[in-house]
Amino acid sequence: MSRSTNSDGRAVLAASPHRRSFTEGILPGPGPSGSWISTSTSCWGAWSRPERVLSLLLNHEHVRHELVSGEHVRYRCGVTERRRTPTSRRERPAKPALTREGIVATAVALMRAEGLEKVTMRLLAQELDTGPASLYVYVANTAELHAAVLDELLGEVELDPAGGEGDWRDRLAGVLTSYSDMLFEHPALARSALTARPNGEHYLRLLERLLALLDEGGVPRTQAAWGVDVLLQFATATAAEQSTRRQAADAEQEWDALTRAIHGVDEKTHPHVHTLAASLLAGSPEDRMTWCFQALIHGIAHTPTPSPTPSPAPTPDTDRSGS
Repeated sequence: MSRSTNSDGRAVLAASPHRRSFTEGILPGPGPSGSWISTSTSCWGAWSRPERVLSLLLNHEHVRHELVSGEHVRYRCGVTERRRTPTSRRERPAKPALTREGIVATAVALMRAEGLEKVTMRLLAQELDTGPASLYVYVANTAELHAAVLDELLGEVELDPAGGEGDWRDRLAGVLTSYSDMLFEHPALARSALTARPNGEHYLRLLERLLALLDEGGVPRTQAAWGVDVLLQFATATAAEQSTRRQAADAEQEWDALTRAIHGVDEKTHPHVHTLAASLLAGSPEDRMTWCFQALIHGIAHTPTPSPTPSPAPTPDTDRSGS
């Protein structure tokens, strides 16, 4: 800023293009005639009598920058004085109490919006406006969190797609297909399901339904118990493989390369592949999935489990007293 004089020789304020200081409110003072502060309604006004103004400004609580004697400032006209009223934390709306159900529901919503990769304890804590340490009271780690998310989505599986009608094998395959379809929609969750161990209510309902259908078909109980694990493993692995492959940018090129390789084998070196080339690549994914389920169900029903390995005979305790 620079110093200049008006027509009557008094010092007036001249705005410097390189230095702008202003107040947040309008300073009190007389009117326009002989005023300390111009009351013009234009955006910027000029002040005169800098020594008097300087004294007022330096003692005014709204001065934002320290002023130098003799320099002139510009101020923003029409700005009213605003005071911030402190807000007590007790006056803010109380946050909902954390619960395991609420944490899992928020994790599911986050997964649907951004994918399972974003479902971490840190990001989930941000969504819930809390600290990660608070979540560990309800969920032990990220693996348990992902298992809980999986269990929540298992509630979407159709447990009786045929309405109780039809052959038990077809209804069993229908339940497994509904399970696979759910995983197909969430490839990352399908991959996580290969190692996750859900133990919630929705998982137990699915398990109960599969066992009930196997029991309806007369499958021996031990074979049914072992077979359920095989059926779920196959459905999970297929969903993880196919959904991940479907996301690959070069999936179509890979399929074309496989097709050329199978059809181009030498009949002399690969006679069986050459003969069955068309069949190896035939069938829709849905037809192949259903056939695999039926093959597994048939095998479970007709393949007895091995006899239990006898437990080693207990070793008699040695009489340490020597008697």
